[in-house]
Amino acid sequence: MARHTWPVLPADNAPFALKHNGDMNFSEISGQEHMKAPLRRAVHDGRLAHAILLLGKSGQGLLPMGLALAGYILCENRSESDACGHCNACRKIEKHIHPDQHFTFPVVKKEKQKDPPLSSDWMEEWRQALNEDALMSYNDWLQRLNAANKQGNITARECQEIVRKLNMKSFEAGSKVLLVWKAELLKKEGNRLLKIIEEPPEDTYIILMAEDESELLNTILSRTQVYRLQPLSDEDILQHLVGKEGMDEGRARELAYLSEGDLARALRLASESESGMGDAFRQWMLMIARSDWAALLDWINEIAAKGREWQKYFIRYGLHFFEEALKAGMSREYKARIVPGYEKLSNFLNEKMDLEAYENAVRLLEDLHYHIERNAYFKVQLLNASLRLRDVIIERKRIRPEALIR
Repeated sequence: MARHTWPVLPADNAPFALKHNGDMNFSEISGQEHMKAPLRRAVHDGRLAHAILLLGKSGQGLLPMGLALAGYILCENRSESDACGHCNACRKIEKHIHPDQHFTFPVVKKEKQKDPPLSSDWMEEWRQALNEDALMSYNDWLQRLNAANKQGNITARECQEIVRKLNMKSFEAGSKVLLVWKAELLKKEGNRLLKIIEEPPEDTYIILMAEDESELLNTILSRTQVYRLQPLSDEDILQHLVGKEGMDEGRARELAYLSEGDLARALRLASESESGMGDAFRQWMLMIARSDWAALLDWINEIAAKGREWQKYFIRYGLHFFEEALKAGMSREYKARIVPGYEKLSNFLNEKMDLEAYENAVRLLEDLHYHIERNAYFKVQLLNASLRLRDVIIERKRIRPEALIR
């Protein structure tokens, strides 16, 4: 079954209750040990390439990894495992004001600005963003810029500024570090940086961070040493949510299953005032199994009151549950990524549904998600999906609805 994509919550949908700030050392980054170890060794042994490309998703820790690497390079008293966090350089890096740590990121023009914008025009907003949410997505950043329908760019003028800065002598450290976030947005302007990437000034390190490798120039890819982040394990996310955010283990495990290796997604879901998607989904299936339409109408009113983003995530939860239940039904050895306590619902669905039924159910939920994204009237769409799901799931065989109750 195809892997499903998740919607991205807009930054202004709700204030985040949980944050992942920009005070980053390697030890503070969840997971990614396969990347941390070789980066630490390369810096410690003086073998780090001068042009590094980090590839991965924002929620996997892309920006924190870049920040941790830059901090490790500039630290005056680093150990074999991490920056010290206490030296003069580390204190400045913590505030993102070290004069030898440079940032480039996509920006838009400010009001009444005539010249192409530079990253330095938005440095105050950038530092605030790093302090509040270093796992921010590109859309989150554009929201902070009040970009409306504008798309951020890394301009030719910015590339010229990069070359100018990197050709200057370092101010305090023996090294200079440039971090380029969303490097794929360099587009063709990246050609202006090829020479300095290939032959950087002495003790100069360029750390490019990108999510979409296909958008990068091949000439940049060929000149950089590439490190790839991986989706975080459920345990990595669980440990973060329980250990660093103090979340209840049961809810943290549910969010870990739903996040698909993306810590930012887990934190966004956690920031919602209510979760309870597992119970809501079980209740939905139970009412469909019993043909309890009066209760279903009351339930639809409750779900409609939760808001469009919660509704979209709820549908994705249903897709996730169907997919995991199917995998568990096809292989006894597969351990379904389902929150403990919902196995009985998974077993029930597998008793009543074959592969064709699952495919039809998935199409129904994907169709429902499609209409919600386009602001269709939710109550009507959800009722229609419920009636059609009953045809898919229930009418195939005689059932015992009580089997759904835990």
